[in-house]
Amino acid sequence: MRSDGAREGDRVRVCWAGEETLEGTVRHVPCATGDAWIVMHDDGDIYHIQQYECILVLGRKAGVANAEAHGRGTPRTVEPIVGKDKEETK
Repeated sequence: MRSDGAREGDRVRVCWAGEETLEGTVRHVPCATGDAWIVMHDDGDIYHIQQYECILVLGRKAGVANAEAHGRGTPRTVEPIVGKDKEETK
Protein backbone atom coordinates (compact mmCIF):
# COMPACT_ATOMS: atom_id res chain seq x y z
CA MET A 1 0.00 0.00 0.00
CA ARG A 2 1.33 3.43 -0.95
CA SER A 3 1.78 6.11 1.65
CA ASP A 4 0.06 9.46 1.30
CA GLY A 5 3.34 11.10 0.29
CA ALA A 6 4.20 13.04 -2.85
CA ARG A 7 2.48 12.03 -6.08
CA GLU A 8 3.00 12.85 -9.74
CA GLY A 9 2.08 16.45 -10.44
CA ASP A 10 2.67 17.65 -6.85
CA ARG A 11 4.87 20.67 -6.07
CA VAL A 12 7.63 19.54 -3.71
CA ARG A 13 10.75 20.70 -1.93
CA VAL A 14 13.53 18.09 -1.81
CA CYS A 15 15.95 18.55 1.10
CA TRP A 16 19.48 17.22 1.59
CA ALA A 17 21.91 17.44 4.52
CA GLY A 18 23.10 20.98 4.99
CA GLU A 19 20.73 23.57 3.60
CA GLU A 20 20.60 22.50 -0.04
CA THR A 21 17.06 22.21 -1.43
CA LEU A 22 15.30 21.88 -4.76
CA GLU A 23 11.74 22.95 -5.54
CA GLY A 24 9.88 21.56 -8.52
CA THR A 25 7.10 19.35 -9.82
CA VAL A 26 7.14 15.56 -9.44
CA ARG A 27 7.15 13.87 -12.85
CA HIS A 28 7.76 10.28 -11.63
CA VAL A 29 7.41 8.52 -8.28
CA PRO A 30 9.79 5.59 -7.74
CA CYS A 31 8.04 2.22 -7.75
CA ALA A 32 10.96 -0.19 -7.21
CA THR A 33 14.33 -0.40 -5.50
CA GLY A 34 16.88 1.57 -7.50
CA ASP A 35 14.22 3.68 -9.19
CA ALA A 36 14.50 7.47 -8.86
CA TRP A 37 12.18 10.39 -8.25
CA ILE A 38 12.04 12.62 -11.31
CA VAL A 39 11.51 16.27 -10.41
CA MET A 40 11.29 19.12 -12.92
CA HIS A 41 12.57 22.48 -11.69
CA ASP A 42 10.70 25.64 -12.73
CA ASP A 43 13.48 26.50 -15.20
CA GLY A 44 12.88 23.20 -17.04
CA ASP A 45 15.89 21.30 -15.66
CA ILE A 46 15.10 17.65 -14.85
CA TYR A 47 16.57 15.95 -11.77
CA HIS A 48 16.71 12.20 -11.09
CA ILE A 49 16.83 11.84 -7.30
CA GLN A 50 17.61 8.65 -5.38
CA GLN A 51 19.07 9.91 -2.10
CA TYR A 52 17.59 12.74 -0.08
CA GLU A 53 16.83 13.72 3.50
CA CYS A 54 13.15 14.60 3.03
CA ILE A 55 10.56 15.53 0.43
CA LEU A 56 8.00 18.11 1.51
CA VAL A 57 4.74 18.44 -0.42
CA LEU A 58 4.14 22.14 -1.07
CA GLY A 59 0.95 21.69 -3.09
CA ARG A 60 -1.18 18.94 -4.56
CA LYS A 61 -1.91 18.66 -8.25
CA ALA A 62 -5.17 20.51 -8.85
CA GLY A 63 -8.23 18.34 -9.40
CA VAL A 64 -6.77 15.05 -8.18
CA ALA A 65 -8.57 13.52 -5.24
CA ASN A 66 -6.68 11.23 -2.88
CA ALA A 67 -8.74 8.16 -3.84
CA GLU A 68 -8.18 8.66 -7.56
CA ALA A 69 -4.44 9.12 -7.12
CA HIS A 70 -4.25 5.78 -5.29
CA GLY A 71 -6.33 3.93 -7.88
CA ARG A 72 -9.39 3.50 -5.67
CA GLY A 73 -11.99 5.08 -7.92
CA THR A 74 -12.97 8.45 -9.21
CA PRO A 75 -13.18 11.58 -7.09
CA ARG A 76 -16.58 12.36 -5.70
CA THR A 77 -18.22 14.84 -3.39
CA VAL A 78 -18.85 13.44 0.06
CA GLU A 79 -21.88 14.79 1.86
CA PRO A 80 -21.54 15.38 5.61
CA ILE A 81 -23.33 12.98 7.92
CA VAL A 82 -26.09 14.93 9.60
CA GLY A 83 -27.64 12.20 11.71
CA LYS A 84 -30.97 10.42 11.88
CA ASP A 85 -34.22 12.26 12.33
CA LYS A 86 -35.44 11.69 15.85
CA GLU A 87 -38.82 10.05 16.18
CA GLU A 88 -41.06 11.48 18.82
CA THR A 89 -42.42 9.00 21.29
CA LYS A 90 -45.70 9.60 23.13
